[in-house]
This record gives sequence, C-alpha cells and structure tokens, in this order.
Amino acid sequence: MMSSSAKHIIYSVVTLMFQAACGDDAATPKEHTPNPTATLAPVLATFTATPDMILENEATSITWSWSFANQPTPAPTCVIDQGVGTVVNGASTSVTLSVATTFALHCANTAGSDGMDVLVSVGNGEVAPSITNFHATPASVAADTDTEVRFTWQYATPPVPTPSCVINHNVGNVTSNQAVTVSQSANTTYTLTCTSSAGEDTATAVIAVTTVTPGSEIVGFAASPELLRKGVPTTVMWRWFYNPPPTTAATCALDHDIGPVVNGATSELTLTGPTTFILTCELDGATVTKSLTLNAVEPLGRPDPVTPVTYVQVAAGYRHACALRSDAAIECWGSNAYGQGSVVAGTYQQVAAAGRVTCGLTNADALVCWGNNDYGQLAAPAGTYSTLAVGVMNACAIAQSDGSLHCWGSAGSINSPPAGAYTAVALGEYHACALKADQTVACWGSNTSGEATPPAGSYVAVATGTDFSCALAADGIAHCWGSVTTAPTGTFTKLVAAYAGVCGVSAAGAATCWGATAPVPPVGILTDLAVNAGYTCATLADGTLACAGPSCAIASSDNYGQCVPPVVEPPPADPFWAAQIDAGYDASCAIGANNRIVCWGIRYDALVTFPDVDFVQVTSGRVHFCALKTDGEVFCWGSNDVLQATPPAGPFVYLSAGVDHTCGIRTDRSSACWGGNTMGQRDTPAGAVMSISAGDWHTCVLHPNAALFCWGANGYTQSDQPAGEFLSVVAGNQQSCAVSASHAATCWGLDNFGQSTPAAGSYQSVDVSGLHGCGLKTNGTLACWGYNGDNESVPPAGSYLSITAGSDFNCALSVTGEVACWGNGDDGQLAPPF
Repeated sequence: MMSSSAKHIIYSVVTLMFQAACGDDAATPKEHTPNPTATLAPVLATFTATPDMILENEATSITWSWSFANQPTPAPTCVIDQGVGTVVNGASTSVTLSVATTFALHCANTAGSDGMDVLVSVGNGEVAPSITNFHATPASVAADTDTEVRFTWQYATPPVPTPSCVINHNVGNVTSNQAVTVSQSANTTYTLTCTSSAGEDTATAVIAVTTVTPGSEIVGFAASPELLRKGVPTTVMWRWFYNPPPTTAATCALDHDIGPVVNGATSELTLTGPTTFILTCELDGATVTKSLTLNAVEPLGRPDPVTPVTYVQVAAGYRHACALRSDAAIECWGSNAYGQGSVVAGTYQQVAAAGRVTCGLTNADALVCWGNNDYGQLAAPAGTYSTLAVGVMNACAIAQSDGSLHCWGSAGSINSPPAGAYTAVALGEYHACALKADQTVACWGSNTSGEATPPAGSYVAVATGTDFSCALAADGIAHCWGSVTTAPTGTFTKLVAAYAGVCGVSAAGAATCWGATAPVPPVGILTDLAVNAGYTCATLADGTLACAGPSCAIASSDNYGQCVPPVVEPPPADPFWAAQIDAGYDASCAIGANNRIVCWGIRYDALVTFPDVDFVQVTSGRVHFCALKTDGEVFCWGSNDVLQATPPAGPFVYLSAGVDHTCGIRTDRSSACWGGNTMGQRDTPAGAVMSISAGDWHTCVLHPNAALFCWGANGYTQSDQPAGEFLSVVAGNQQSCAVSASHAATCWGLDNFGQSTPAAGSYQSVDVSGLHGCGLKTNGTLACWGYNGDNESVPPAGSYLSITAGSDFNCALSVTGEVACWGNGDDGQLAPPF
C-alpha cells in the first residue's frame, strides 16, 4: 500500500509537469470559493511509548503519544497493532512483554493514511545507583589527627541490585553511616563511587581542616570513676579544662551516642572492656577533640551480679497451677496427687494446664506432658510444635511444619480438628476452637449451646469455656457465642476462659471478667492470666506471681495450695567492688562500682548514715572524710573542729582533703577550700584551676596553662613549686610532688628520709604522705621511696590503675579491681572489708 506521503510527492511532480506544459497561466492560482468538503491525508511526525522499557512478563501501563506534520481533515482514526487496538492520542493501555517488541501505529481518514513504528524494550528490573545528599560528619577535623567520621548518603531511587560503594583517599569499601577514621593535613575532597551491574554513580564531599588557635584548646579531659565493673551500669562524671577559657560559650558532645554534654555532667555507662571516648568541642569557631579511655574489668574471684528469677507465663489446672520462669524452667504448686506438679526436667518456652494435667513446649520445640493419664493426655506426639493448649481430657498443639493441628487424649470428636493451617487453639471440655491462618475461627465438637458455631469475621485470639467460646477482633473488641453471648465494652489484648467464666486483659494490664461465674483476677498490673474453677493466677509487671478467687479465701477441700504461688527470691547481694580509693592518716575509703562508700582502718564512719544517693569520689583527711555526690554537692563526716567537714554549697567536680582542711574545684573551674587556715592553706588563688591537692598545712593547684602554684606552710620549701609544665600535682605532709609533661616524677620539700627523691622512671601519677611517697608508672607497675619502717616503700608486684598513700601505709587498685594495701596495719588499714 502506498503511504499518503508518497502520494503527496507524486501529486507534486505531476503538478509541476502540468505547469511546464501549459505555461505560466496554468501555474497562476485562480480565485475560488473555499471548498468545505476538502480533505487532507494524515502525515505522522512522531510516535512515542512511555515508558519505552518495561519489566519482563510484568503487566505495565504504557502511554501512547503521536503528532502530525499537517492538520489532517477529517480527523483520522488510529490503530496500534500487537493487540493494542484503536487508541486516541495520550491514551494508556496495559502491556505484557517477554521480548522487545515493535508497535506499529496506523492513522487513516477518507483522504489517505500514514504509519509509524516504536520499539518497547524489555528490562530485568535493575536500577542504576543515583546518589543524593552525600556528606561527612563532622565536616571539619583537626589537621593530622585521627578522627572518626561518618559518611552518609541516599539514593534518588532504591538501586537494584544493591551497589558496592568505595571512598577514595584510602577509606575503602563503606556503607552509609559507617564510622571510619580519617587523618588529613589539608582540606580534602572525598569521592564516593557506587557501582552495580545496573550502572555507576559518583558524588563528592569535602572535609575541611580546622586549626585550633593557640590558647583555645582542651588541655585536660577526665572521668570519675575511670574504672568500671564489666557489664555493670555505672554513673560516670565527665570534666575537662580549657586553656585559656574560650571567648564564646563552648558546645561539646561525646561519642558512643552520649551526645551533647556540659562540664560536670554525668552519664550511665555499661562497658564490657576498655573503651575510648572522644570529646568534641566547638571553641571559638574551631572544632577540637580530646580522647579518654575508661577501663571495664572483671575482678578476680568476685561473681557477676545474679539476675533475679521472674515469672513470664502462668497456667491453671483444676487444683494446681504452674508458671514459666525467666530462666526457662517451669515451677508448679498446689495439688500433686496425680503428679501434675512434678515437672519433667528441661527448659521450656510455654506451659499449659487443665484438669490434672500439665504440658510444656520445650526450647527444642518438643511436647512433654505429666500428671493424670486417664484419657491418654500424656501421649504427646513426636515432632516440633509452635503452640500448645491443654483441656480437661485432651490436648492439642500446632505443628511447626505446616500449621496443622495435632490432638491427643480423649477419643471424642474434639480430637478431629478440621484440616488447615492454624495459629492458636483453645480447648473447652467437649469442644474446641482455633484461629486459622486467615484469621477466621473454626470450632468443632459439642455444640449444645452453639459454642461451636463461631461468627464470621477476622480475629487475633480465641478462648473457650465449658459451653461457650470467645474471640478477640483486631480492634481489641471481644465477641462471644454459646452460653455466653455478650462481652463488656472495652478493648483487650488477651482473652482467657475456663468453665463458666472468661476474662479479658487490657493493654494497661487490667483484667475485666464476665460469665455465669465471673473469675476474680489478682490485684496489680497483669502481664499474663490463667483461670480455672474458683481461682485465677497471674504474672505481674514486676515478674512476681499472684492468685485470687473464692477458693483462695477459704480453708477447705477446694484449697490445695493452688492460690499460694512461689515467691521470687532476691539475688544475693552483689559484693562490693572498688572503683576509686583514697588513703588517709590511719584509715581509707573506697567507692564501689555501685556508688556505695566503704571505709576501713580506724572507723570514723561507724555511726555515719550516708544519704541515699550515688557518690562519684571520696577523699580522706586525718580524721575527716568528704565525698562528692553525682549532683556535685559535698557530704562530709568525721572530725569537724575547724569546720573541715562543713562544706559550702556546690556544685563541685573534684575534692581533696588535707589534715584539717578540704578543697574542691567548682563547675566553673574556680577553687574553694574550707576548714583550718592557720597557715593560710585554704586561701585559694583566683582563676580557673585544672586540679587541686590539700596537704597537711599547704595546698597546691595545677593551672590550665600546666603551671604549678602552692601556698600555705613552707617551712621545708614544700610550697616553693618548680617552674615548667606539669600533668598533675599532690601536696603531702611537708613535701609536694608532681608529674611533669615528660612523665617524670618531681618532688620538693622535706627530704630527711628521701621522701622528696622519687625513684627514676616514667609515671602516670604520684601520691605522697608522711615520710614516703609512691607512684604509678606508665607501664602500670608501682614504685615507692622514702621511709620504710613498716615496709610502706616496698610495693607489691603486678599491674595497677591507681595508687594512694596514707601516713605509713598505701593502697593500690589493680587492673582486676582488687585493692592491695601494704605498710603499717596496726589499725586495720591493710584489710578492706570486701
């Protein structure tokens, strides 16, 4: 067939030939009246299909569109082959293809016709990755510093298949929001490349380098306590120091999901091993970080806290009841005349009881029954099951393999459930009901009161009594049929029934009961409930058991102890485990991981009643002690003759006790002292301090610029601090010591027994008191020097986390959480009571 466009070309050629033969007059148009019956054949310009690629063998709606190069008259009729048929411009039809297919459009009117083709391809469903919102957090880091960064991105459309993504600059393979460590000396552009078999896409993110201006940095970052017991929640106080203070308010945050923090804030941590925390602060527009590693150890010979046993499910028989414990054991009480309370050893996930029979579903998904076997109820079938129910004369369970019901026991019709897949089952005395996989209810067996004729509808739970049944709709409304046809208003999450009564338990744990003999539920917030003749038992929100009902209130043959459930035994007290220790003149104190305080030696705390709060630090003076609460307030006890045990209002973040005065650091880093002042030892300097130490009659501080300053008694130059940069300082009896920036121990003051001549080595910390001193080396070992009349300068071997010096004895905290003490023990200083 000749297309209209071909006809148009022939017509034009003939016209030119006619004009050439007839002269100019033939080519000159004549005046004429328009012909209303003129026609013009269609000439197609475009033809498209949207989309032009569809999934193989998947019905897809395609929109057909085309345009004409002219204005055909009259309007043509258009048809698309391949079964599409007559269509109008812009119409959509559903198409299913297995291979790429060419569709032909044919448009025709009385003047002629034209055609055009379009190809629709078939794809496999792959979607190439298209990356959006690629960025790094934080967006700036300190130069040449290992920093944890999270790269995150999204896709415009979920890619298929999942692409593999790589970031350059040695970052490597990553997933979105994965934490990686980067170190860079200049602003760096990171390129993300995500590739799959469907294609590839890239995106870039810039991480800038921020330089901390001199004088605006974190010069100290500490936590108290720094040692936690493995796996035990512990409140930790954070504190850090700037040098100098930033000109604008700093904002800081901690990693490990702690988030924004302020100086002196506390967090509850549960650590399983050494953990490094990174503090990130915005200081005058610059981002700076500081890291701190906290240890979590398991003390040798000290057991883990014992988790108390609670009860999670309960079942009620005729005169006995059983409960499933949190440790997967079953415990029964009440009548055991038929062995219904003699639990078969094993671990279980479900328990069910009725009449004089108990059954359990083991953790291996097997069935075990014990008790009366008059009807063969103990002959549980082999196999694996997911749900269990026990009736008076039989039992049923749902098979894991196909959801089918398997029943055993009484030979009546109740043991012949309808075929199909089920998710729950409930057994009355002579009938049963089950919840099918499609959420409809099926019942069978006796139907004398209509109890086996369930209403239509969708349900999520089912319960049965003697001659009635109930089901719970998805909206929580209870529906009943048989001898009980009405249910109270309200919504429930669980239904339980037996004999002539039924109860519904709400989401709030409240029970509402109804029926000819409405059960009486226990008082409390219920998490599970079981009912039987004359009594109910429940598990409560605190994991305990409770029972109630008429038979519980009388001493008769109807009461066989079924109303007296076992009591949750409290776990043994968790032994004290030291997290921070401090030695005084002839006594020491420690704070445990449970934030309790214990003291030993000459017991100045014997009559002390500690407030019911958590403590984070304790410090020991000569005959007084002070402890720091988590809210920053100070609690002191012992001698108070010069008000050394009468602290000012807080909050404080650190304490240090001397002979008769006490000092502390406030949250604004200022220092304050109280108590004796015969040598001016409590006259603190103005300004911020990083640490403070109270000696006998002098005091020393470490400034944020790492310089030392001491004041008070100076008869032996103990207050003539050396110049230089230091990490810590401690004031002793008539001497002082500090750890320099190079980790060397330096002492000054009285040295008649070598107490100001520390042993050589690299130190983490030092402590001095009396006529000797000790230090913790950077390798975790101990060293002591000075007077040794009671072997106080002969430390034990081993690895330690902290050291504290008393007047003529010392104590150290080992890496396993044990406290080791040595030296003079005449007053019990060497025997901590834990």
